[in-house]
Amino acid sequence: MNCYIHLEREAEWTCTACGEPICPECKVVLQNKIYCNPCAEKMYLAALSRKETSWFEKHLNLTLIAAFLLSELVALTIMIILAPYTDAGLPPETLTTPSWLYGSSAGYLVLFPVAGWVIRKKARNRWNVLWLLMPFGFIMLLLLSNMSKAPPNNSRNPRIS
Repeated sequence: MNCYIHLEREAEWTCTACGEPICPECKVVLQNKIYCNPCAEKMYLAALSRKETSWFEKHLNLTLIAAFLLSELVALTIMIILAPYTDAGLPPETLTTPSWLYGSSAGYLVLFPVAGWVIRKKARNRWNVLWLLMPFGFIMLLLLSNMSKAPPNNSRNPRIS
């Protein structure tokens, strides 16, 4: 079998990306895999154009935990501030339904958009955000695996005999 670029040369490998036979001159090794020159160039250009991911995108579960803690802080702050006004003069330690309702609603206004963003980045269905309405549903969101990461390709390039 001959190289698909240099038709007069004998091929020794196949390209991992396109599967075409390649000669030693066309061989490019990237991350212990063998590619032809055109495929290696495409991968290089794709890597250059790839957007740098932020810390939040790299650590989706930590982002979700930070949003949860922030939402709890917002909820507690609103409950404590509104308690004297909504609970007919009761001390702030006795939070009853109205201040609790306002505080938890404000907390969800912080948590739901961030949880939706995390679920979208994990390449999951947006309906998963409804786990937040269940007791301990927040833990279910943390357990969702990140489907946006492709599984590693462990195929090797066999020599052509």
